Amino acid sequence: MRQPLFSSLATVFLLSLSGMAFPLTTSAQIGELVFRSGFENDTSGGGAQALFDITGIDNSVAPPNSWQDDLVAYGGFSMQYVCGDATQRGAQIVDDPTGAINPATRQTNRVLLFWLKEVPLCNAHARVQDLLISPNFWEMTQRVRMFIHPDILILQQYPGEVDWLMFQEAWSTNYRGGSWGRGQNFRISFDINKASDSEGLYWRVSGNQCCSPGKEFWSAINKTIPIPINQWFTAETYFKAGDQNTGRVKFTVQVPGQQKEVVFDITDWTTHPEDARRSPLQYWMPHKLYSRDVFVDFVRNEGGVLRIFWDDWRVWIGGAPMF
Repeated sequence: MRQPLFSSLATVFLLSLSGMAFPLTTSAQIGELVFRSGFENDTSGGGAQALFDITGIDNSVAPPNSWQDDLVAYGGFSMQYVCGDATQRGAQIVDDPTGAINPATRQTNRVLLFWLKEVPLCNAHARVQDLLISPNFWEMTQRVRMFIHPDILILQQYPGEVDWLMFQEAWSTNYRGGSWGRGQNFRISFDINKASDSEGLYWRVSGNQCCSPGKEFWSAINKTIPIPINQWFTAETYFKAGDQNTGRVKFTVQVPGQQKEVVFDITDWTTHPEDARRSPLQYWMPHKLYSRDVFVDFVRNEGGVLRIFWDDWRVWIGGAPMF
């Protein structure tokens, strides 16, 4: 098992006058590819309709390809759900929705699927996500292929604003606020939204405090670059922990045969501005499907299910060559 990369990354950071560590620049430091998987048959997980873990070695790709020795070596990994049971929401490894053949296995391509169908009364929104935990996510990058099922287009007919359909998120604790998710912690949220006076879906990202009370520090939308629906596309995300001058979030998409497009490239706070410790990003949900109950119910009542498929996942601790 490799030793964690964090000690070698520490030289990138210098102490500020307040005694806290932050990157000196928004440019990416090329890091180490720590994991990749195509979710093929050598990977597995218990739980059937609602995976509770993913294990194994994905021999369809070159190392680092072990869910235990490569991915978990950098922190904890788990599958998580909020609201309902395995008949109402879930995560599964399934056949590619396009029926494509994986050239490495010469069999039908296998992919990760998240789905939301029904939300019982539970005082929360519906959620399926995986979670990576580390005390030292100062800089991280992922590349993953995504396929958004066309049932999401039902939301274009929703009679109002669609303001909560999250597909990726990263958190940083706020020392003053206490434990993660129960104080005034910081998160970066990627969403698909719709305005109340429009039928068009668009990209949104925000840096905000969650959740008592909620507070938004910055946000951005992109209505120019279309959200690819019913086709595979590559999404790349780069995070760098920092302040309003050194923090960075970049998100790109690329449809096969087309140029890569930069959806967001933001320099701003990526940890809580009031965190006395200047904590790095510590909790990362690289694949997520999280939505309000009214949106899940609206799609279901029109005969659909909210679904996102994921494939060919790569993770770098630090920057990656494309950034």
